[in-house]
Amino acid sequence: NVAFDWTPDDITRNYSQITAGLHYRGLIPRRRKDTVAVGLVYSRTSGVLNQALSQAGLLRYGTEKALEVNYSLQVTRWFTFQPVFQYYFDTGANPLSRNNTVAGFRTTFVL
Repeated sequence: NVAFDWTPDDITRNYSQITAGLHYRGLIPRRRKDTVAVGLVYSRTSGVLNQALSQAGLLRYGTEKALEVNYSLQVTRWFTFQPVFQYYFDTGANPLSRNNTVAGFRTTFVL
């Protein structure tokens, strides 16, 4: 999957974003319903906002990038467990911010 979002840069702070993702079912033999997925996001900051920040003597924003990897494990017919790992580069497009990691999981119960 690939998507491109755009809004005029005088309207919003994040005026363009590219997202891409890939998922593959059946990576492990005999686990045909399991899915591994990878996603990338690239968000670009408005040039109008950066120009206004520069004129005010403030630091310009950059871009935020994110990477996600997850694996959906079909434990039983009614229970799915999905660990997720996300890594953000230049969080919030702020050049002074550190990179951040998010880890968690999601479960699904179908009765």
